[in-house]
Amino acid sequence: MSLWKFEDFEAEIDLTDVDVVETLELAHEKISDEFKKVPADGKTSEIYKAQIRCFTVFFDTIFGDGTTEKIMQGKRSLGKCLEAADSFYSFVGAENKNIGKAYDKYRVQNRGNRQQRRYQKYHKNKGRR
Repeated sequence: MSLWKFEDFEAEIDLTDVDVVETLELAHEKISDEFKKVPADGKTSEIYKAQIRCFTVFFDTIFGDGTTEKIMQGKRSLGKCLEAADSFYSFVGAENKNIGKAYDKYRVQNRGNRQQRRYQKYHKNKGRR
């Protein structure tokens, strides 16, 4: 379990937990659906509100209702939403990299059958005398 921090907001998240991964997948589906609803033209304020609503759905799906209010500290800023999303994605990427490194220790490596190993050994040592 790791701790994600964004300004004053902190949340523990375990990216090896299947339920958490399913929640993240659901959040990605929901934010994709919400982005389709964002108007392409019109008032800038309405476009920003729709975009902020996308991130609200995303964070509230992952961490629970009202989380976006805590992250945003009562502000309605698209810039802050983007910063929080960038921070979260960087955190998830780093954690997945660490999980992959830990998993690699236990992965069985296919070194080939006997004939392939002998061939590799012969060609590796060829030229060295």
